[in-house]
Parts: sequence; structure tokens; C-alpha cells
Amino acid sequence: MKAGAAKTRITPPAGIPFLGHGARVSQGIHDDLWARSLVLEDDGEKVAIIALDLCWPLPKNDYLKVRREVESRTDIKGGNILVSATHSHSGPTFSATTEDYPMPLKRRRELVDPWVESLPRRISESVVEANSNLVEAKVSFGKTLMNGLCYNRRIRIPDGVITHTGSIETLEGFVREFYLRLGASPEEAEKIGLRLPDGPIDPEVAVLRVDDSERGKPLAFLVNYACHAVASFGPLISAGYPGYTSYFVEQATGAVCLFTSGCGGDVRTYHRRETSELKEAYRIGL
Repeated sequence: MKAGAAKTRITPPAGIPFLGHGARVSQGIHDDLWARSLVLEDDGEKVAIIALDLCWPLPKNDYLKVRREVESRTDIKGGNILVSATHSHSGPTFSATTEDYPMPLKRRRELVDPWVESLPRRISESVVEANSNLVEAKVSFGKTLMNGLCYNRRIRIPDGVITHTGSIETLEGFVREFYLRLGASPEEAEKIGLRLPDGPIDPEVAVLRVDDSERGKPLAFLVNYACHAVASFGPLISAGYPGYTSYFVEQATGAVCLFTSGCGGDVRTYHRRETSELKEAYRIGL
């Protein structure tokens, strides 16, 4: 087997609107966003896996542009290209009209459209570079459980209603208020409100490790964990906790670390008011 890995910067311009959770506009860049690619070849067949520090993978037309670009510059088949996103809610929008952003439409387009237009080229470049750096490789797999980082935000309250919660503070306040309306004393409601939801989550962290066979050093890691990337929810563009995970692994090993999101549609991080949001992303990523 052969493998190659590379990454390219896809950071948007400062001030670009966010994608995810309302019409928010960024006020700057906290950390760079990246397209990370891993190319694997076995028995003459190649596949490319791409992980993006974005909320969504790519609009269909732009994904097809990536496929065409990679096919024209490499021998990788378009059907063997997988694109995923970390689902960071601190990432940029793909459309100036997704939400009624508090910014003139002309200015939105000036920020969004050129960046989106540049994405297929930037992303494709990471695949082309990874493909040009193929070496003999060894692949291994490991997994562990990581509990205490996230919870299922969809709960059933005592009257049978299934509701969607936001942060833990919102949930605790919601439950306390509900029991107060039912006639519970403030003391009883306070105790009940401190019970955290215990719905289904997938606590498994799965890791695919790719080593350079000749050098005996790691070439790439592919990490999968199921949890919304919402620990960073401030005014700055950020890759969130998945970006920190990749950063820490890359700093420690010199390899490229792709982060992919597992089945975490209703799973989100525990973070509280007294904790700085960027510090929480740092903590979870580490």
C-alpha cells in the first residue's frame, strides 16, 4: 500500500458571515481553516479522503469542480473522492443570502463569492500534493472511549414532550421553570434542574493511523468522533475543537491529521458560562 497526505489553507476573509445558528457576522479570524487530504493506493486503485474545517462539506457544484480538477491533474477517479466537513459552527457561509445577515448584500457578496470561487482550487491542491507524495505505507487502527465531553440535547420532559435544548444552562433553566409551573418548590426545582440529559451518544474515538514504512514515522491520522463542533461560538472564525485536535496531533507527530464527524446530529459539547468558549474548544480538542 502507498499513501500521501497534505493540507492547504482555506481561511476566508475577516468579516465574512457565519454558517450555522442564525444570522451572525464574524469580527475576525481566530485560527486558520484547512483542507486536509489523504490519498491511499492499493493494488493500483486510489482513493482520496478530504476533511474540511467547514460547517458543510461543499455545495454540489463546487464539489463537482473539485472532482473534475482532481481527475484532470491526477489518476484518481472522481467516484473515489470523499469530501467531509467537521461541522464547525464557527465557520463561514457559502452563500451571501443564506440568512438575513446584518450587513449590506453588496458587502456580503464581496466577502463570500470570491472565497467560495477559490475553494475548489484550494481543496484540489491538497489532493494533488498528497498524490504527488505517495510513499510505501502501513495502516493501523485503534479506538477508545471518550466520556464526559458531550451529551444528547434532545430530551423527553415529564409531560411526554420531546424538546431540543441548547446549552446546559438553558436546559437547567428550562427544567427548573417547568417544575415550578407544576407546583414544585424552588428548592425541589433547583435539584431537578441539575440533572443532565442522558440520551444516546457515541463516545468512541476511532483513529486510522498511516505510517511511512521506510521512515517508520506517522504520515497521517484520520480521527472520527461524534459531537457537534459548537464549543467555539464567539465572534471569530475558528475550526473549533476539531481544529484543535488536528493541530495538537500535527504538532506532536509532524503528520497530517484529518478530523471527521461521526453520528452526532443531536450531540453537543458540555460548556458552561464560567468557561471561556475558546478555552473550551481547546480543552475538548486536547
